[in-house]
Amino acid sequence: MERGLLEIYRFLPPPLLENFDPERLDDLGVFLDYVAKARVVQELEEDILARAIVKVLPE
Repeated sequence: MERGLLEIYRFLPPPLLENFDPERLDDLGVFLDYVAKARVVQELEEDILARAIVKVLPE
């Protein structure tokens, strides 16, 4: 659970966390939904970084 919270707070922007309160989560599915969203954002960031590296490196 702690690792999931780290991912959520690291990758999700504040507007998506307005209604997120881990102390009040009574449904594991809701928590896992937030973790899934965080992982999608993480993958997007990785893709952006990879494209930037490819652009900078000479062919």
